[in-house]
Amino acid sequence: MARVSLTPDSILGPYPSSPSAGQFDVTLTAVDEVSGNEFALSGKEVLVFYNSGATDAGITLTSVADEQNRTGDLTATLGANEMAAFHVGALEGWRQTTGAFYFTGSISGLKVAVLRLTY
Repeated sequence: MARVSLTPDSILGPYPSSPSAGQFDVTLTAVDEVSGNEFALSGKEVLVFYNSGATDAGITLTSVADEQNRTGDLTATLGANEMAAFHVGALEGWRQTTGAFYFTGSISGLKVAVLRLTY
């Protein structure tokens, strides 16, 4: 199955010209626990996960081989009502051949916000 593509929310930098209503909004989206998710990776993203479910939620961030052929998927477990964040911050080791970043979650109660720094 094809991964479900997400569009990152752009977040303002330290000197916004004139903030308006809605510019600070962040969208939490339920992860697709069957197909997984992806987004176009620029290396300026922060993922924020929130487990709104009543049971533990697993998260896997899918790596790729870097120039030394090292891989290292990251996995984490979030308890009910817990949050976690990950700053991608680099392309090497994370950008898939499609140009995307891949991740999966284990329950439908797991929500994610993909934030992209604009500065």
